[in-house]
Amino acid sequence: AGTWLVTDLLPGPGHGALLDVVGLPGGAVFPGDDGVNGTELWFSDGTPAGTTLLRDIAAGPASSSPGSFAAINGRVWFSADDGFSGAEPWTTDGTSAGTSMLADLRPGSGSSRSGYFTALGNAVLFAADDGTLGTELWRADAQGVALVRDIAVGNFGSDPREFRATSTRIYFVATIGLVTRIWSSDGSTAGTSPIGGAAYTAVRELAVNGDVLWFAGTDPVHGEEPW
Repeated sequence: AGTWLVTDLLPGPGHGALLDVVGLPGGAVFPGDDGVNGTELWFSDGTPAGTTLLRDIAAGPASSSPGSFAAINGRVWFSADDGFSGAEPWTTDGTSAGTSMLADLRPGSGSSRSGYFTALGNAVLFAADDGTLGTELWRADAQGVALVRDIAVGNFGSDPREFRATSTRIYFVATIGLVTRIWSSDGSTAGTSPIGGAAYTAVRELAVNGDVLWFAGTDPVHGEEPW
């Protein structure tokens, strides 16, 4: 027990660029900069000898800038840029061999800006922009990666955000034109829709307690209040 410096990742007074630390069995994954490889993916078991560069995703001194970390079902999901495919979704089990890009959702050097990785059963739901539809809701599971629903039809993107999960569904905020609503999804196209029974005009700060969703909502009569 106690508190100790694990390692001086960037020797001297410089910063090792730890922005997110996500636990995995046996240790933690984080973005770090050793001054040689740029900001890349690292793993540590809490000891100096067990702290290593997991993978130099953008080879050489360039940075892949891994971010949007989420630990789900024994793996870490994140976004990273390998220097060729743009910032795309990646996943790792904490080993170099088990670290790979999930898919190049926006083919070429453009970035899908994937994020909000959230578990739903054996699947992972997240937001991404494929360069055609704008930022929409996507799903990854053992069968592959697929669009769940083009919520804002066309190339506008509904910008799904603030993902919160219950045991059977996820809730999130999405915008169509000037209208922002809370949506719910069971991971299928048919099972993805806005929630009803609420006349709010703005929403933020979603929170889940069991199977109950709470949020800060605004209506013309009451202003912003708890819902």
